[in-house]
Amino acid sequence: MTTPEEARQAPLIEAMHHGAFYPHEVDAPVEVVRTHISHVFLAGAYAYKLKRPLNLGFLDYTTLAKRKSYCQAELDLNRRYAPQLYREVRPIGRRAAGYVMGSEQDVVDYVVCMRRFDEADVFSRMFADGRLESEHLRRLAVRLADIHAQAPRGPHITRFGSLGAVRKVVEDNYRETAAFVGCLQTEKQLNETRAYTDRLFSEHADWFLARCDGGFIRECHGDLHLNNVCWFEGDPCPFDCIEFNEAFRFIDVLYDVAFMVMDLVYRDRLDLAFGFLNTYLERTGDYAGARLIPFYVSLRAYVRAKVYSLMSLDEALGSEARHKLETKAAGFYRLAWRFAQPRHLGMVAVAGFSGAGKSTVAAYAAGLLGAIHLRSDALRKHLGDQPLDSQGDADLYDPEHTRRTYAELIEQAVALARTGMPVIVDAKFDRQTWRAQLLQAANEAQLSLHFCWCRADEPILRHRLTHRIGDVSDATADLLPHQFAQWQGFEADEPVFELDTDGDWQHRLREALAQVLPSVPAGFL
Repeated sequence: MTTPEEARQAPLIEAMHHGAFYPHEVDAPVEVVRTHISHVFLAGAYAYKLKRPLNLGFLDYTTLAKRKSYCQAELDLNRRYAPQLYREVRPIGRRAAGYVMGSEQDVVDYVVCMRRFDEADVFSRMFADGRLESEHLRRLAVRLADIHAQAPRGPHITRFGSLGAVRKVVEDNYRETAAFVGCLQTEKQLNETRAYTDRLFSEHADWFLARCDGGFIRECHGDLHLNNVCWFEGDPCPFDCIEFNEAFRFIDVLYDVAFMVMDLVYRDRLDLAFGFLNTYLERTGDYAGARLIPFYVSLRAYVRAKVYSLMSLDEALGSEARHKLETKAAGFYRLAWRFAQPRHLGMVAVAGFSGAGKSTVAAYAAGLLGAIHLRSDALRKHLGDQPLDSQGDADLYDPEHTRRTYAELIEQAVALARTGMPVIVDAKFDRQTWRAQLLQAANEAQLSLHFCWCRADEPILRHRLTHRIGDVSDATADLLPHQFAQWQGFEADEPVFELDTDGDWQHRLREALAQVLPSVPAGFL
C-alpha cells in the first residue's frame, strides 16, 4: 500500500527515470533498482540512491530532515569502507521548469551519489560465475581487519554487545519465528538451537563480558555479505553499510565477520569461508574471540531465516516466489541448527621445516574441516608487537620469545578446541619438547591430536623459500642447515602421519584426515 509520503515522492521518481534529469551525460536508458527501503537510479557513470519515505520500525525515513540526515550518515559511514565509490549527498530542488539536482531552492529530497560499478563485479555475481577466488576474500579480510582496528568504540557502542542485549536479540528471533515451526524448521531444530544458545548464555556469560571489556564492540558494517561487496579498481569495496539503526552496526567485530562466513558456508564453500575468517584472525590476533564464531554464524543464519520467513507471508507473492523464499528460509534454519551442534573435539598440528608447505597445507585442511588455523609465525609477531607484513626484529627469534610463542600457540589452540572448534596448529614443531607440551595439553583436555609432518626434498625447500614473497614468515633458505641440525625426530609414541608436499598432496591429505578424524561428518572430506 502506497503511503501519502510515497505518493508525494512519485513525481520525482518519474523524473529520475529520464537521462535529461541528470547534470552529466547519460548515454543509455536509466536503470532503476527498487529495494524495500530505497530506489537506486543507475545513470551513466553514477548511481543515485533515493530513500523511500517509510517507517518500518527499525528505520524511519518519513521526513525530509530525516532523509537528509540518513543520507549524510550513509555517505560518512560507507566512506570508511569504499571511499572510491561514495561521492557526496546532493539536494534536489524544485523550480517552475521541474526538478533540479544540486539546487538548494525548495528542496524536496536528497540522494546519495556514488560512482557506478559493474554489477558483474559484485561478489555474489562473481561467485555465481565461478570467478570469486580465495585471494579476493583474503584481500577483503585484510581490509576489514584494518578498518575494524580504527572503528569508533565507547560506552554507548559497547552496551549493544552486552549479554543482555545479545540475549534479547536471540529471544526476539525465537518469538518472532514461532509460527514457522513445523513448516520451515522442525521442532527438533528449534529446540536444539535454543538449547545451545541457552547453555552458552548460562555457562559463558564471561565471554560476552570479555568482548565488551576488550573493546571489541565497535561501529561496524552490519550487513557484510556477498551482495554488498564489489571488486572495484583492483580492491574489494564493501558498500551499503547500515546507517539507519545503531543496534545493527554497533556489534562485535566478529559478528560483522560472521555474516560473510555464514553466506559462504550456506553456499557450500567452507574453504572460502574459513580462508576469509582465518585471514582476518591472523591479521588481528583475535583468537580468543573466535570461540564465539559458531554462535555468531548460527545467529546470522537464524536472522536471515527469519527475514525470508516473514517475506514469504506477503499476500502479493505468487506461489513460485513464495516457494523460493520458503526454501531459502528452511536452508538458513538448517544452517543455524548445524552450527549449534557439537563438533569434533580435536586438533591437527602441521609440522615441518621452513618451505615444506606447512601453512599451505594447514590452510587447505582448515578449509576442508571448517577449522581455525593458528600459525606460529603470526602469533610470534603479535606477541612482539611487530607488523605482520614487515621483517621481524632479531629478538623475535631468541629462545625466550620462541618459548613464549609456543606457549601461546598451545594455550590458544587447546582453548579453542575445547569449545568444539576444530583447530589446525601450524608451526615447525622441530623440538620434541614443544610436541610433548601440545600432546600433554591435548590429553588433559581430552582432545584428539595428530601431527602432520610435511616433507619435501632440500632443493624444493630452497626453491620455495627463495621465491616466497608477501608471507608472514621471515624464514630464508640460509636457515635450512641450522634447522636440519636442530631437528629432533618423532618418537614412536607420537601420533604422526607424513605428507610429501610435492605433487598431488591434496588428495593424500584428504585420505589421511579421513583416517585420523573418523568423527568428521561425511562429505567434509
